[in-house]
Amino acid sequence: LAMKKKANEALGARDFNSNPSLLSSIIAKLATLDEILENLRKLVDDTKANTEKIDSAKKDMNNSLISTMNNIQTELNAKLHAVLDKLKQHQLNQRAEGLKLQQEISHLKKEKLQLYQQITDIQKRIADTENIIGYDTK
Repeated sequence: LAMKKKANEALGARDFNSNPSLLSSIIAKLATLDEILENLRKLVDDTKANTEKIDSAKKDMNNSLISTMNNIQTELNAKLHAVLDKLKQHQLNQRAEGLKLQQEISHLKKEKLQLYQQITDIQKRIADTENIIGYDTK
């Protein structure tokens, strides 16, 4: 009856009593169209649900990737700062060692100068002593 009513509404107030096969054909086609529409509604609903699931999964993946990236960045920054601190400490140690070596070199130069001074003094005393005793090595 519902299909018959739909057919009457769609085609106007025609009298289908004279051609029942046409009425049956139209009712069958309307039933098929209703079934197709219902299937399309289900397909659209399923597609919407799948799209929402995919969007949710995408957001979760993006959040996970951002979190992982932030963790990696934090770890790398920490390692970088540790390496930089070690390099600075090494540089300070090298400078301190360089200063120590410079002081040692300066001290050794002074000792060398003192030794040359002592050698010169000893040579002078030897020369003076030779002059006194009359022995000339020349």
